[in-house]
Amino acid sequence: MLRIAKVNGIKFSKIGLLYTVSMTVVAIHQAGIFPGYYLTPFIIGIIWFALGLFAKIKNSPNGLVKVNTTDKVVLLYFLPWCVFFLHNCVLFLFGLGYKPFMKSSFVQVLFVPCIILGVWGAYYLLGRKTLYYLLHAIGIQYVVVLLVQLVTMGPGKFFSGVASILTGNSVGNPFETNSDVVLALGILLIYLESKLVKKIRIEYRYIGIVLILFVLGGKRICYLAIFALLSFFLMTEFVSEKKIHYIQNIVSFLTIIGYYIFIYIINSGILSSFVWTHGINTMGRINMWDYIAKKFEMKLTYMGKGYSYCNLLLEKDRIYTFEGHVYALHSDALKMFVELGFLMFSFWLLYNLLYMEKKIRKNYGYYISNVYWAETIYMFVLYLTDNAINYYIVQTMYIVTILELICGKKTKLHSARYMVNSNNNSKEVVS
Repeated sequence: MLRIAKVNGIKFSKIGLLYTVSMTVVAIHQAGIFPGYYLTPFIIGIIWFALGLFAKIKNSPNGLVKVNTTDKVVLLYFLPWCVFFLHNCVLFLFGLGYKPFMKSSFVQVLFVPCIILGVWGAYYLLGRKTLYYLLHAIGIQYVVVLLVQLVTMGPGKFFSGVASILTGNSVGNPFETNSDVVLALGILLIYLESKLVKKIRIEYRYIGIVLILFVLGGKRICYLAIFALLSFFLMTEFVSEKKIHYIQNIVSFLTIIGYYIFIYIINSGILSSFVWTHGINTMGRINMWDYIAKKFEMKLTYMGKGYSYCNLLLEKDRIYTFEGHVYALHSDALKMFVELGFLMFSFWLLYNLLYMEKKIRKNYGYYISNVYWAETIYMFVLYLTDNAINYYIVQTMYIVTILELICGKKTKLHSARYMVNSNNNSKEVVS
């Protein structure tokens, strides 16, 4: 008699504990409350890639490494960055890139690939437990960061900082200390809501905790994006898949057009004039965007200045913005156009918003492609006014949640087939 027992809880394995600790280190590093080497998260990503690669080679029979589902999905995320790296090589080879920034450019263009490879290595070793361990790392990070903030700020400033989200200005809010984690919670909400709508078993307390932390994070643009996307999932219950896909295509095309318009109104000065005329508080963003607007042209033949050019230039020229600080550009949309040029910018939009969704839908069905699409639209909302493209936790969550859905679907399919085969062989199966 063969029995397959379902375990309700997931125990921490040794390697799972190691992953939790490493992701806690990454999350705390991203919070910036302790001084640390800026490449720490990406080095950790490379270590997990190396561990996963070693294990995959070791476990391959006769040294033949087979490509599985996880490999194919991760490769989809990885491929555009290979193109961007090659384009960066072309820029500096032909003297189009800003030569003083060349070394940093080639280091920073590898940031996202390091994150993607780190996710692959961890997922190969941990499988569907990866998300479980990642959530624990985020929880530990909150405990550490909030305790440190409570001590350094004092109870008065701490709670007044939390209350600042009610005034529309969340500066000083301890729950916003780590923007990376707050933005990642938005991805997690989309993932959890999609499972809730599909009546897939889930612990409601997780949704409650994530929602509370997300709201306390005070990211106003994220509130709007999440509300719209959660409404989308509710709509999928009442509208046919064909019509849903039609709506998605319209929104994707509008997003692409909106991105071109966004770059144009920055480059032409229209946005700047509007902001200054109406006294809109952009928290220093418009100062940076105005400065960068002088450094590029919006035309088909514009090739870019080289990856990381914008942030390095703002730091080099000491462009002071909000409260007299030098910040990163706070617009990945503008960053990608200025640094990689018109053609690569267009490729980035079309690949992520159209090609990837189509590929996932074809291979894994409408449900998973709907989640991918919703998460991608959310990310592209963030890319307009934030630095999410190099954020470690949000990019990890972006990939891990999709892997979880795809591998979960595959596991259920295999389990169903196994039960049929077992029943035919008169074997008892307990799931």
